[in-house]
Amino acid sequence: MSQTEKKNGKMGQVCTIDSLGRIVVPSLMRKTYNMGKNEPVELIMMDEGILMRKYKPGCIFCNNIHDLTVFKDNIICKDCLKEMSEML
Repeated sequence: MSQTEKKNGKMGQVCTIDSLGRIVVPSLMRKTYNMGKNEPVELIMMDEGILMRKYKPGCIFCNNIHDLTVFKDNIICKDCLKEMSEML
């Protein structure tokens, strides 16, 4: 981690990918986002680059993370559940 940048009010840090493809998430960022050891993170490919965020399981249909319920070991949001019930 060689350089810290601040753009548009957002803090960023330049990191290096090691020979095994790993990067170290700086401790300040881990603390800020409440990321602990061995905690899963989600990597999402976007046009601008790779987004990394703390993993939160969401609806299997729309990835919504609010108003969730579990049905037969699947997580489904209230809106998708309502839409499915209207189809019957």
